[in-house]
Amino acid sequence: MSSKISKVGIIGAGNVGANVANALVLLGKCVTVVLFDRTLSKAEGQAWDIEDTIPLLKDMEIIASNQYEDLADSDVIVVTVGVRQKEGQSRLDILNDNAEIVRSTMKELDRVAPNSIVLIVSNPVDVLTRIAIASSTRAENLILGSGTVLDTARLRYQLGKRLNVSKQDVHEPIPLIPKCDNLLSE
Repeated sequence: MSSKISKVGIIGAGNVGANVANALVLLGKCVTVVLFDRTLSKAEGQAWDIEDTIPLLKDMEIIASNQYEDLADSDVIVVTVGVRQKEGQSRLDILNDNAEIVRSTMKELDRVAPNSIVLIVSNPVDVLTRIAIASSTRAENLILGSGTVLDTARLRYQLGKRLNVSKQDVHEPIPLIPKCDNLLSE
């Protein structure tokens, strides 16, 4: 039985979205990757760069798009869009702007790909995942957040480095997130 999925959509062709698309191609975990960005030329540029590696790997289709309809029939859709943190800002400082972006994105995804699994990567990821769940018509179990996977990996690396132990053997407790119920109803 193959673990390869058919189609993965990625919303946002910035650094994170392009790296997710590139990783999918390198791992050969799907047949089609749709790289969506509101600026088509940005999605096209990233897709062209990623396509250059395909002859060295397994055949795969990369589609650059600025049309939500191209995400229809995706098995998984990864949401990476949002306002960038400026120097001195915390992730919570960009929450209101990113909450609105996630709400409008979920509205479009509910319209074109209501059965797709949605993975929220945008920051602050845990709060935005709750907002995505609250604003979507799809089943709650189809919306997931990446949690703080990268932050946890960074912490494990630094602790292992400073303690001179294997980074894979460093484990830490998961912090609690602040309550943001007021944002769920906006």
